[in-house]
Amino acid sequence: MQYPPSISFGFQVIRELGDYFTGLLDFWRVSLLPFNQTDIRLDKKWNLKGFTLDIFLEIQNAFGQQTLQEPVYGLRRDDNGNVIEPATLTQIEDIDTNQILPTVGIVIDF
Repeated sequence: MQYPPSISFGFQVIRELGDYFTGLLDFWRVSLLPFNQTDIRLDKKWNLKGFTLDIFLEIQNAFGQQTLQEPVYGLRRDDNGNVIEPATLTQIEDIDTNQILPTVGIVIDF
């Protein structure tokens, strides 16, 4: 069967990358332990002639609690960042998930 170039290229990429996808998580079967995260948002809105101005301050994970996440994988690399052949997946360690994330924003509606 003959495929258009874009489709046959896609099949070739899938064949070449097929080994990378083995061992990845099946998200239908992954379950994490319960965790808490508190988000706080302060919001002030002014209705002016012709437009609305909204200013907000939002803090995500306000208490800095450690949140659980699934394991993260990447390609194994050397000290210079080059992929080590044969390319294999390795678990990425030391991901800090207890960060407090502040956001300041302005929204203008016309």
